[in-house]
Amino acid sequence: MAKKFLTCHKGCTACCHSQVSVSRDEAELLAHKVIHEGVEIDLQKLYIQGNVENNPRAWFELPYNMRGCVFLAEDGACQVYEDRPAVCRTNNALSSPSQCDTRDGIEKPVRLLNTEKADMVVIASYEAAGEGGVLPNMLWKALGRLSEPRNTVTSKKVVKKSYLKRVKKDLSKIFEV
Repeated sequence: MAKKFLTCHKGCTACCHSQVSVSRDEAELLAHKVIHEGVEIDLQKLYIQGNVENNPRAWFELPYNMRGCVFLAEDGACQVYEDRPAVCRTNNALSSPSQCDTRDGIEKPVRLLNTEKADMVVIASYEAAGEGGVLPNMLWKALGRLSEPRNTVTSKKVVKKSYLKRVKKDLSKIFEV
């Protein structure tokens, strides 16, 4: 029902020029897309964005074209749309698209669709992952980790079971409150 009120649409890339936070797990999924599935990104741009760290003021001092997500294709499409970070899934604007635009380096107040339950799940996934931060930093670290040769091979099933167990435990804690 709310979909008809959303101003977000394919081709609008305003939020793709803002600082996005991801969990360690999301960063590793995105790094896997780059390393093993051939998703191409601009590593120089990633490096420049990563040097800003978690400083929003420094972020908005970067030229607009350098603030674009490294997964944003030239045609404005997201190269990892099906695997995009949770924050990209849950931030849906109700405001005019002009409120989302940061070409002038100024972040304006944007009215978002209320997604409290989804936000709780995002927070739980950050907690379960054990680490979170801005996408450029987290992606850079994940690319480094996944590029290193491994000495031991861990069963994917064991890792997946362990991860799902942690997420279930964390979610049950959140929804108990």
